[in-house]
Amino acid sequence: TFLYYPPAFTETDRQFFHSLPLDLLPMEDEDAHNFVANGVFIRRNGQIKFLAHKISQRLKAEFQQRKIGVIELETGEFIKSGGSLRCLTLFLPEE
Repeated sequence: TFLYYPPAFTETDRQFFHSLPLDLLPMEDEDAHNFVANGVFIRRNGQIKFLAHKISQRLKAEFQQRKIGVIELETGEFIKSGGSLRCLTLFLPEE
């Protein structure tokens, strides 16, 4: 699944994305303003979850159709600095 905000890319870029074998999931203005693109996908016990600040009902439904759980976490104070969950994440290598 490739989550992206179409207005952030040129028409040429968007055409390129559509040429790739990806499950494209475009986000709208509301989600872009809530830093959803700065969310984090995790896999645990065979399930995929997406963690983000606030997610629109439309995007939640899209995730549910893909069997991806959504967890919303309050990061409003951190968003004021220009970041969100990915900026708060330390990824450790798998052993």
